[in-house]
Amino acid sequence: MKVIRPSEIKDYAGLSKNSAFRLEKLNLFPKRRQLGPSAVGWISTEIDEWLTSRPVINADNVRQVAVGAKRGRPRKIL
Repeated sequence: MKVIRPSEIKDYAGLSKNSAFRLEKLNLFPKRRQLGPSAVGWISTEIDEWLTSRPVINADNVRQVAVGAKRGRPRKIL
């Protein structure tokens, strides 16, 4: 068992610290553990379980986007 500190979460799980904290607050990511008065971290096995529970992306479940299409709201042309 390894403890993943907030500074390591991006390399370990591919999430920024803020994304991990936001998902944790929504109960969509494992909870941090208090390691000391001012130290927290996640248990690596819990993050591994969360990662394996995420859906797998393949050609059948990816929304196709036209080549050159831009995302977001259309801009007003003046």
